Amino acid sequence: MAGAVLAGVVGEPQFGVPMRITALLVLLSTGCPTAKDTAASETGGGNDSADDLGGEDTANDGYDDGACVSGEEWTGGNEESPYMNPGEACIACHTKEREGPSFAAAGTVYFNYDEPDDCNGVKTATVRITDADGEVYEEETNKAGNFYFLSSDYRIKTPYTAEVEFKDGKIATMVDDQKTGDCNGCHTQSGKEDAPGRIAESAAE
Repeated sequence: MAGAVLAGVVGEPQFGVPMRITALLVLLSTGCPTAKDTAASETGGGNDSADDLGGEDTANDGYDDGACVSGEEWTGGNEESPYMNPGEACIACHTKEREGPSFAAAGTVYFNYDEPDDCNGVKTATVRITDADGEVYEEETNKAGNFYFLSSDYRIKTPYTAEVEFKDGKIATMVDDQKTGDCNGCHTQSGKEDAPGRIAESAAE
């Protein structure tokens, strides 16, 4: 893909090693404070798995309100892992605790808008960021739905745009340019700073 900066290795991702890119991306239609507003990232580790989702369908795009669609949850607390704490604000936590790798951007991709913290999201979705200089960076979500762009590997110039394409070829695109890389800081279960909720596959077209 012309202009894309790709980095990765085969196998399960570990902190400090970029993930192999095998699919195209996933994002939502709105996010954290934008550049316009400013101007005017197989259960594993501590994950538990359910046999099936169950429950009744609702108007929430066929999912139960607030349900963990994957049926898999992280139970490892703050044990360091690429799969830890899906849905929580990665950069804010690593900064506060002064532990863990430094991320240029990080978050979690979910099936639906209102899934809870520590619920595993969508795996093998590729998140693509195009920065202010037109450089394109890609990473793939891991088995927890987490994605991250390590600061040691990526120099993402803001403001940037983002999109996500799922395995079925559907794409969700963020409308506004962004200046923060802590995606889960705004893409919470209920949504902050005008975000409608999670980065969600149900937003893709």
